[in-house]
Amino acid sequence: MILAGDFRKGVTFVYNNGIYVIVDFQHVKPGKGAAFVRTKIKNVVTGAVREETFNPSEKFELARIESKEIVVKEEMPVETEVAENTEAVVNETAEVKAEKTSENVETPVEE
Repeated sequence: MILAGDFRKGVTFVYNNGIYVIVDFQHVKPGKGAAFVRTKIKNVVTGAVREETFNPSEKFELARIESKEIVVKEEMPVETEVAENTEAVVNETAEVKAEKTSENVETPVEE
């Protein structure tokens, strides 16, 4: 658990059934009234940024986020029905283009 008064940039916590990271915060102590914490928080899942104000004594559950670097290897596609259909469409298109081209070519007329 973490108190809103202990917020720092980069702290991740659970709020309204979402996981948020603190982008910016400001602990405000006005001359009149109680202190409060003004924050700019970013939803880790959606990336939406919003501004919220918290009471410094509010408690939140910390969220543990792990980052790992991964390498994705591209594999050669296995012959599938989609690949076969695509090849047939490409061949048909090439044939149609060849027919249109041969129609446009002028053939010499012998006299």
